[in-house]
Amino acid sequence: MNIENISNDEITTFAFGMKNGHIVSISDVEKGLACNCECIGCGSPLIARKGEIKAHHFAHHDGNQNNCNESILHKLGKQIIQDSNKVGIHPLIIEVSQKDVVGRYHSKTFNDKKYTLKFDDVIPEKSTGSFQPDLTCTTGNHVIFIEIVVSNGVSDEKAEKIKEYGVPVLVIDLSELSAMSDFESIKKSIIYDAPRYWVYHSDHEKKQQDLINELALEIELINHKIKSLVMTKYNLTDKNTLQNTGSLSPRSNQVLLLGFSSGYGYSHKKGRDFDCSLLMCGKPLKGSSSTNYTARGNGGYEIDKISFDEKLIPKLNMMSFPCIVEFNFKMVAVYGRPQMVVSDILFEKNDF
Repeated sequence: MNIENISNDEITTFAFGMKNGHIVSISDVEKGLACNCECIGCGSPLIARKGEIKAHHFAHHDGNQNNCNESILHKLGKQIIQDSNKVGIHPLIIEVSQKDVVGRYHSKTFNDKKYTLKFDDVIPEKSTGSFQPDLTCTTGNHVIFIEIVVSNGVSDEKAEKIKEYGVPVLVIDLSELSAMSDFESIKKSIIYDAPRYWVYHSDHEKKQQDLINELALEIELINHKIKSLVMTKYNLTDKNTLQNTGSLSPRSNQVLLLGFSSGYGYSHKKGRDFDCSLLMCGKPLKGSSSTNYTARGNGGYEIDKISFDEKLIPKLNMMSFPCIVEFNFKMVAVYGRPQMVVSDILFEKNDF
């Protein structure tokens, strides 16, 4: 068949008609009214134009200018799948992502390869009660619905009804096809190549939830590791080594706070602004022996510095030092690295 492009004023022409209840191509019928065909879309009589210059095509004999291309492609889609009893399923990617405690994204992905789904039976326009799918396809005990769309997709309202019904629904989008294309290319596109997606599939939703649960467990372990590492670095008290008594003896969940400093500036060495807010804490001295060092003893405190949120400065200005306090922490990312900072200070009145 001549498939040369037709002009814009012939937009209502197409290469397919209906004859004796069957869809036929322009290449398979006689010229003119002898084709004895009707429009697939509106049922009007057709004339087969098969000249030497323009692409062979059907046109409405009565001059009807209604654009029936959408209806033709829609019916072609249903008929081709019904006749072939199969449809190609495109590769599927399901991906979920979640941030850890310092704001870094982690993800898990499921990939399913393309395959061909073959059916035992395909029934067009079978009502389900709440909606009527274009095709109801069965394979053994399994049922899927297929929706053929040309210009309008599946509405949100219909998608909700589909999910309530619980049957997988595949949408095949024919909006890029032309009713002037040859039959074999249209058939290949409808069965295999045209864009398609699942409006709903219980297996896919289960797989997505499984990925979410698996990722949540991984994130929980990652967060625990990050917090453990940071808390170890800033562990300012140790209930096993504290031997001091009296008012300068913090409990295991408390810290001896000696003072604070906060400021900002510009680093010529690193070429960037910096902000530095530090709490000066008393960290119990620890000592341990090694192969070339023998500890005689240790006691008292050494200064340890820990970052804090500058929003705490008004509270710190009201405090007297030294004092016993408890810290609440939050995790932030500083130049892409996790850092624990003090987000709040709980303190008791001291008599130092």
